[in-house]
Formats: sequence, structure tokens, C-alpha cells
Amino acid sequence: FSQDKKELFYDYDLTEISKDKFTSLKSKDNYALSYENENSIKTYLIEIKTSGKLNFYLLETIKKYLVGLDPKTSFAQTNFIVIDNDPSVPIKGYQVPWDVYTNNISKSFKKTDKVTHFYIINPDVKDLYYYHGDKLNWKTDQDHFIKDKFFPFKGLNGGFLIIDKDGNYISHKGEYSKKDVLEQLKEIKEK
Repeated sequence: FSQDKKELFYDYDLTEISKDKFTSLKSKDNYALSYENENSIKTYLIEIKTSGKLNFYLLETIKKYLVGLDPKTSFAQTNFIVIDNDPSVPIKGYQVPWDVYTNNISKSFKKTDKVTHFYIINPDVKDLYYYHGDKLNWKTDQDHFIKDKFFPFKGLNGGFLIIDKDGNYISHKGEYSKKDVLEQLKEIKEK
């Protein structure tokens, strides 16, 4: 016999809401991300873009973490930190034709922007060929520090984070292009 699974819906704050309320909130600015087990299907509303201001302690903790990933890093002259994050596991023997990787986005930042750029990858990824590891200097998010703080959901195919020197940030969850990163960098510069 077949068993009907209970469908549950959640808003941005992880509060359970009705299916009708969920449908009314769904837009081009968010994702509907579903997880299924034997008893239920849980669907979460995930904002694609979030922004805010980090407190001083969290900003300094992030900088310390990034220096731990790359000891040669100095933030003395940095106006912006850009982090490309990918939590997924790649297809073996294939190299993704994505403009963020193929055109090396770091070269697109203006020298006056003073950007410190990191490529941070899921520790489960062992073969970086898919992510152009032969060209880019990926750092492993060993403790899932960046993922847990800014990209807590599985299944979103990466994301990026931009932080300015004062702790203002923009986080983009899910697929994105080089153009998206450059537009968000321009937006945060204008704050």
C-alpha cells in the first residue's frame, strides 16, 4: 500500500506556514528547496540574495579564518572580500564551462577596488578538475565555517559572498554568473 507523505512548508525564518502562504511568497527572488524522507516532504523558502552588516567580532573571525586558509593573506589594503563557494560534489572528468571560472573573475576587479578574492570548496570534493583547479587556487572549507554561516542549505549549487571593510555584506545563494558578482560588488561599493 502507498502512504501519503505529509507536506510541510517553511518561510525564511524556518517557521512552518501553509502551502497557500508559501505559494504567495514564492517569487523570482527565492528558491523552493525540498527535502524528502519516508514520512514527509519539507519545502523551505530560501532567499537568493541577502544583505546586512556583520558585527565586529564575526568580521574579525572571518578574516582570521581566511588567513588560516591562506597565511599570505593581508587585509591591510583590502576594501572588499569576495568568496566563491561551492558545496556540491562535481561530475568526474568534466570541466564546467562557467564564466566565473573560465574567465578568471579576479582579473575583472578594478585595481582601485582592492579586492581580496577566495575560492572556497566543500571538503568532500577531492577532484578539483571540474572547478578548474588546474587554474584556480581553491581553499578547502575544512570546518564548513563559510558554508554554515552563509550557505547552510544543501542543493543550491554554490553561491558567493562579498564583504566590505566595514562588515557590510551581500550573500548570493545558488547558481550565478560573473556578471552577478560584478553587479553585487558595484552595489555594495555604493552603500
